[in-house]
Amino acid sequence: MKRLTFSDRACVCGGMRFFIIVAVILLFLAPFPAVAGSEKGCKLNGSWIGYNDSGAWWMASPTGQNAKHGINVLDVPGFDFTLGGAFPVVNSSHLRGVWERTGGNTFAYTVIGFAVDSNGDALYISKLTGTETILEGCDVMFLEHTTLQIYAPDADPFSDDPMLEPMYFPDHYGFRMQVDLP
Repeated sequence: MKRLTFSDRACVCGGMRFFIIVAVILLFLAPFPAVAGSEKGCKLNGSWIGYNDSGAWWMASPTGQNAKHGINVLDVPGFDFTLGGAFPVVNSSHLRGVWERTGGNTFAYTVIGFAVDSNGDALYISKLTGTETILEGCDVMFLEHTTLQIYAPDADPFSDDPMLEPMYFPDHYGFRMQVDLP
């Protein structure tokens, strides 16, 4: 058996060094599933339309500068803001708030609005919270744990108690709006 000389070792070490460098470069270039799964997922940004048992019920337009959190504007024209006649509501603001990613395709949100009377005076503050999971190719949203709380117009909806018991809504679906060319 031939004994390796110093020049033979340099050749073997050089080949090994080349292999290690190439392997390290490939590791940095190749996607790593554990890391990719924590940062990737469907985008919430866009416009969505939601339905309940009686038909179209809400529209939302979440935006954000990144995929982790952002703002949300929600319109709920089908909702009875008089709360069954308990308030003489004439108008309600859009619900505005924030969302954050809680997992790969799961999100949590909080939006707030005001109901006003004919003089424009606030009757109450509404706070809607819940969770969303985006499904099926990123165009279908499943909403659950949707809860509405009503606060006095001078209350802090993040620290004060609501003036009515929370209202819970059934789980339902929303659909991403698409461009519909004529």
